[in-house]
Amino acid sequence: MIRFNTQFEYVGMVGFGQNSVVGIDHLIKWVVRSEEYWKRSDINNIKNNKAVEEVFDAVVVATDHYSSPRLPSM
Repeated sequence: MIRFNTQFEYVGMVGFGQNSVVGIDHLIKWVVRSEEYWKRSDINNIKNNKAVEEVFDAVVVATDHYSSPRLPSM
């Protein structure tokens, strides 16, 4: 799954710090918590953002270093 305009809040192994970090098939699972990113000008949708937590078999982090960075406001 490829997801654009998304702010990722957390990526980590399922059960990290507990007795087991593997799923039923004995492979590591990853939990990803994300929230769809809305432009600051779209005020109505900012209130409707909902964080989603999903579990995946693998995670790839790919950044587009040719695009303009999205810097936090000060």
